Amino acid sequence: EFGFTNSAPAFTEAGTFMWSTSRTTREDSALIARTTNAHYGRKHAVVYQASAWGTSAAGAYGDAAKRLGAHIVVFESYLADQKDFRALLSKVRDAGPDVLVLFAYDTDGALILAQAADVGLQVKIVTSGACYNQRFIDLGGDAVEGVVMPVEFFSGDTRPDVRRFVDRYTRRYHEPPDLFAAYAYDSVNILVFAAQHGGFTREGVRSALLNARSIPSVVNGA
Repeated sequence: EFGFTNSAPAFTEAGTFMWSTSRTTREDSALIARTTNAHYGRKHAVVYQASAWGTSAAGAYGDAAKRLGAHIVVFESYLADQKDFRALLSKVRDAGPDVLVLFAYDTDGALILAQAADVGLQVKIVTSGACYNQRFIDLGGDAVEGVVMPVEFFSGDTRPDVRRFVDRYTRRYHEPPDLFAAYAYDSVNILVFAAQHGGFTREGVRSALLNARSIPSVVNGA
């Protein structure tokens, strides 16, 4: 089975031949924890969307941050369709964290940070790469200025294959690609590569995915 945004650690553990182009939440959250703990203090508030992805990512973050010596002063979820976050953000404010770590998507992340200003929450903000989208900036405006966001794909990357992808995507869709667009693009190219190098059969594709080298990827490089 081949997935292109399947970041749950359990996905590739479900069978012998399971692939995903994305890092697991365990890996991604550990990177965010190392970045946050090294630069923004030891008192962390964690707010996350109560989805399978959000719960997995936040849980992995909490485990990694604690191993690094961080103190989690708030660890709270919110509903995907929630619109008012002021009570939750007031709780974060009152806990006095050094940094707020947010596992959200672009639209709910922007709304949360817009409301953070309403309750007087003034701390460093770190989000996951799921917020890496022009909508996050358009919707959040000044409220998202200065947010730190470790990302797997950066549309300003100067590698030639990335530049070709970004230029073509931007001409067609009138905005730069986000991580999910890059994952989708990679997935098609990887499966084409596998079929061309292993043969147009289930066994051929599986063999190429398992054994091939220099598989094309704008996210990870060959």
